[in-house]
Amino acid sequence: MQSGCSYQKYDYLCSSINFKTFIMKKLVIALLACCTVLAFGCKKEEVKDKNTIKGIITFYDADLEETHPAKGAVVRIHNDKAEAYVAETKAATDGSYSFTNLKDGKYQISATHTETELFDQPEVYKARTANYEVKGEQVQEVNITCKK
Repeated sequence: MQSGCSYQKYDYLCSSINFKTFIMKKLVIALLACCTVLAFGCKKEEVKDKNTIKGIITFYDADLEETHPAKGAVVRIHNDKAEAYVAETKAATDGSYSFTNLKDGKYQISATHTETELFDQPEVYKARTANYEVKGEQVQEVNITCKK
């Protein structure tokens, strides 16, 4: 009877090592299978933003008769019941802004942009919108142009 061990008196040790190796291989395979299922098998549910108001903020330069993106404009969202704002953000370099996960209701957007040119006093541009209603995973596009 050949066991793969060089000494017969160590047969029990060899079979014990083979058994441990066998168990370790099975555990590694099971672990890899679990990792594969976790990494690829589970579909993540796509999370949709409930009620979103987004858009572009620009300001009108009367001297140049042009509109420009209002980079860094302070954008606030107000509900229709109170003058205080619900949330605030700053416009990106292209003037874009977004408010997500809003509760159903009516909202107004206000924007303030300060433009400072070299050696000039800062010029403040402002705008406030009419009411926009959002309800049930709706996306409203609200573009605003601020004026002096």
